[in-house]
Amino acid sequence: MVILLLWALAWGAVTVDTVPQISKQIELSWGKTHSYSVKFKQTVNSKRLGTTDTTTGTLSVKKPGKLRWEGSDGVTQIINGKKVIVFKRNQRRKSRVVDLYENGVAQVDMKALSFLSEGGEFVKNYNVLLLESNPKRARLKLDSKVPDSEGYIAEIDKSGYFLAALNIESPEARVRIDFFDRVVNPVLQDSFFEYVPEPNDVVHKQ
Repeated sequence: MVILLLWALAWGAVTVDTVPQISKQIELSWGKTHSYSVKFKQTVNSKRLGTTDTTTGTLSVKKPGKLRWEGSDGVTQIINGKKVIVFKRNQRRKSRVVDLYENGVAQVDMKALSFLSEGGEFVKNYNVLLLESNPKRARLKLDSKVPDSEGYIAEIDKSGYFLAALNIESPEARVRIDFFDRVVNPVLQDSFFEYVPEPNDVVHKQ
C-alpha cells in the first residue's frame, strides 16, 4: 500500500494540499485578475416543492465591486458598489421592470452574488476546510466568520485557481452554479454596470 501511494504521488494521481497552500494560489490568481467574464449554469433544487429549475447565462466582474449577472430567465442583476440594479424583461410586452436600490447590498439578499465579486478575498472572510483535492480540482467548505451568514462549498479549478463551481445549501433549496469558458481581464466599460434606460422601462426606485 505504501509503495502504491508513493507511486501515485510521483505521477500526480494524488495530491497533498493544505488550506494555506490553496488559499495562497487563489489570492495570487485573484491579484492578477482585474476583470473576468464567464458562462454559468445554475441549478436550483427546491426542497419544499421538489422541483428543479435551471438557468444559464453570463457573469461579468470588474474590480472593484462591479458585477453583472445575465440569466436566460430574463433577469439581469447588477452590483455596483452599494448600488443594486435588477432588470426583469417581459418579452411579450417588450418592456422591462427595473428595480433600483441605492443601498441595495444592505436592502436586498444578494449574498451569493456579492460572494462572487469577492474573488480571492473570500479566503480572508471565511473559515476554510479542505474537503477533497486531486490534480485538477479542490473542494473547500467555507463557513462565514459573520454570524447567520451563508456558507458555501467551492470547487476550485487548479489550472488557474479560479472558482469552477459553487454549492449553496439553505433550508429552502440546494443551489449549484457551474462556471465555464472563462475570459480573464477582458475590457469591460464602467457603463456596463450602470442602468441604461430603454423606452418602455417601468422603473421602481427603492
